Amino acid sequence: MEIQNIPVLRERSAGAILFRRVDDEREYLLLHYPSGYWDFPKGNIEPGEEPLDTARREVKEETGLEDMMFIDDFEERITYFYRREGQMVRKEVIFYLAEVMGGEVRISWEHIGYVWADYDKAMWTLKFGSSRRLLEKAEKHLKEGKVQESLDRFLSTRSREGMT
Repeated sequence: MEIQNIPVLRERSAGAILFRRVDDEREYLLLHYPSGYWDFPKGNIEPGEEPLDTARREVKEETGLEDMMFIDDFEERITYFYRREGQMVRKEVIFYLAEVMGGEVRISWEHIGYVWADYDKAMWTLKFGSSRRLLEKAEKHLKEGKVQESLDRFLSTRSREGMT
């Protein structure tokens, strides 16, 4: 790919918008990146890896969280450009939505902090418009009641695996 005769590299990543329930309220997990901004966990898709598997792996690597339920019918893509070592890079990131069912956050070396924030605080904390739009879509999806079918399937799978 080229933009006005400038070669552009391509990157694909996947990540997750994570939430938990606390006293009938939703809180979203935001990670604090060393360059100062807050965002969702995400990372590069490895060769041969499916995007949802990447999202699971990256969440585990960046937060230590493994016990989560991915919400059906939520997959959002964002695309942006950045410079790496003088090269223009076009990055596409596929985001999923997942409810954290348990576990403690243990951030990786890639981050300097984290926060669980309600929707309003998360919207205020996120720097990038694309991230705010993702959160807005996730909140709308959850308000439309799209979680119950995913929860039923998740609990059924856990029951079959003897995890309940």
